[in-house]
Amino acid sequence: MRLAIVPSATGPQFLTGTMVFAEQKLDDSARAEYRNVQLFEFWIEGQDDAISFLYRFFSGQERISGVPVLNKFTHTMVNHDASGHNASRWPSWLFTTSADSRKDNQRLLLDQQPTVSKGRPPFRSPADAVRSWVFHQTQQIVMANDVPYQDQFLVVIPDTRARFVSGRWSPGSLDVVLEANASLRDLELQILHVGSENRSANYSVQTEPMHFPVPDDARELLLYVVHKSDDLICMHSLNSVYRSFGKTDTIENEGVDFARELQLGENEIREFKPFIVPWDKKEFELVKSAVAFANSDGGTIFVGVDDEGVPQGVSEARKCFPKTDNPIEAQKARLKNLITENTKPVPSVTYTIVKMNGNPVVVAEVKKSSTLCSTHDNRAYVRRGATSRLADPQTEIPSLNRVPGIDFEIPLNALG
Repeated sequence: MRLAIVPSATGPQFLTGTMVFAEQKLDDSARAEYRNVQLFEFWIEGQDDAISFLYRFFSGQERISGVPVLNKFTHTMVNHDASGHNASRWPSWLFTTSADSRKDNQRLLLDQQPTVSKGRPPFRSPADAVRSWVFHQTQQIVMANDVPYQDQFLVVIPDTRARFVSGRWSPGSLDVVLEANASLRDLELQILHVGSENRSANYSVQTEPMHFPVPDDARELLLYVVHKSDDLICMHSLNSVYRSFGKTDTIENEGVDFARELQLGENEIREFKPFIVPWDKKEFELVKSAVAFANSDGGTIFVGVDDEGVPQGVSEARKCFPKTDNPIEAQKARLKNLITENTKPVPSVTYTIVKMNGNPVVVAEVKKSSTLCSTHDNRAYVRRGATSRLADPQTEIPSLNRVPGIDFEIPLNALG
C-alpha cells in the first residue's frame, strides 16, 4: 500500500495511491512527512485484511498513521492488462477508483517547490516525490508537474494463472517458455501468423520449452494464452523474424539479420538514432519515437547508428558515457529508463544489444499498444512514414483509444 496526501488548511487532501497484491511480503518504507506532501508505504498481511482495508478506505472510514482520509471513492473502472503490469510482472487486473470531487470542484494543484525535510531524501517537487515513492519511478526528463493517477487509487491484482517467460522467432520456428500456475489442461496457446495464408494455430501448453513451426510468409506473430473460460490471460508479440523477448538480452550472432533492416533505411517501423549524451535534449526524441510506434503498428529504434544506418562503434558510445567501463550497456539502461519513466502507460518494449561487423548497436523493439500512449506531459504521437508527429486530437486520438469502456483523457489543448 502506497499513498500520497497533501496537507491543507481545510485538512489532509488525498492525492493518489496504489495497492499491489503480492505473494510474498515486500519491504516497506513506513512514512515520510514533508511540509508539502506526506508519503506512506506499508504492508497489509493477508488477502482478507487487505480487502477489508480497501472497503474502509474507499468509504472514508480509514486513518493512515493517525491521518484521516476523508475522501470517498465512488466510481471504479476495471481493465485486464494481458501484456503484464510493471508493478507485478504478471498479467494483472487494474482497478482504478476515482475520489469524490472536492467542494470547490477544483483539481488539487501542487507547488513547484523542492520537497525537502531534514534527514530525508530530497525531491525536485511534490510530484517528483510521489512518482518516486508511490509508483517507484525516477523521472529522468523534467516534464510538467504531473502526478500519475491523480485523484485516483490504483489496485493491481496479479493474474498468476500464466505468463510468458521468453520467446524467440527464428526462420521457420518459434521457441516459447511459459510459467503457469493454472492447470495446463485449462490453457491453450494460440498463435496468429499475421500476413500468412496459414493464418493461425492452436497448441496445448507445457511448462517445458516449447517449439512450434512458423510459416515463412508470416510478417508478425501474436501470441495468446487463453483459459478454458475464454479469458485472455497473457499476450506477447514478435514483429519480425529474429526477434526475441525474455531472458536473452544480448544477441551476438544475429546482427547480420538486423543489418539487413538497417540497409532498408528509416520508415514507419524503423528509427535510427546516434548514441546520445545523458540529459541532452535530443533524448526526448527517443521517448517521442517510442510513443509513436506504440500508437501505430509498433516499430524498432536503433541507437548507435547514423542517418544512413551505419553503426558508430564503441568509441562514439564512450564519448557519451565516459565514466563507465561498458558504455553500450549504459546506453541500453539509459534508453530503457527514458521510455519507462516518461510514458503513460509504459509501452511493451524489448531491449537488446546486437553486433554488426563487431560494432554493437542498442535495439528497442516497441510493441503496438492496446490503448492510447502518451508522454508524461500528455503528448500523443503517431508514426507517419519516417516521421513521428503529434496525433490529431479530432481525427486520430479517438481511434487510438482501443480499449472498450475506458476513457483515456488527454487534454486536447496539451497536444499542441
